[in-house]
Amino acid sequence: MRAIAVSFPDNFLWGVSTSSHQFEGGNTLNQWHDWERAGRIRGGAPSGEACDWWRNAESDLELCSQLGLNAIRISLEWSRMEPAFNHWSTEATGRYREIIGEARRRGMRVFVSLHHFTHPRWFEARGGFLDAQAPRLFRHYAKRAVRSLGDLVSDWVTFNEPNVYAAFGYLFGEFPPGRMN
Repeated sequence: MRAIAVSFPDNFLWGVSTSSHQFEGGNTLNQWHDWERAGRIRGGAPSGEACDWWRNAESDLELCSQLGLNAIRISLEWSRMEPAFNHWSTEATGRYREIIGEARRRGMRVFVSLHHFTHPRWFEARGGFLDAQAPRLFRHYAKRAVRSLGDLVSDWVTFNEPNVYAAFGYLFGEFPPGRMN
């Protein structure tokens, strides 16, 4: 068997990705936390402290550097950013600025997803994305996030895998809000 030479352009991005709820840990103000507490996770294990990325992202970013990675996609936890309606957390914004800044110092291009399957409990109580005000509320959050972090981020993803979110949340009933058909 003959080996095939494969090459990538110099500007090719080699990266990894995280998702706020699955990595950060301690996300207790979103609808996935409630879903977990209601016993709706197949294996039964809640995310809990997860990888504790919220407190220890820098050590993972060091590993990324050692691997020679030059890109990372993270997601913002809306419920951390806006834990109550129209209440913006400067603490959460500051921590995301630290994480993104550290990734950039390590030469990584940072992609940020605004919605990775989770949103605040207060938003879900209003009906989530089925509420008539949902587009306005999400736009408000997105604008605040971009204003707060836009000097550090040039690449934004509105929704991570919107087809998965829609299918599993509203067709199959396996993700919050658990609706079927």
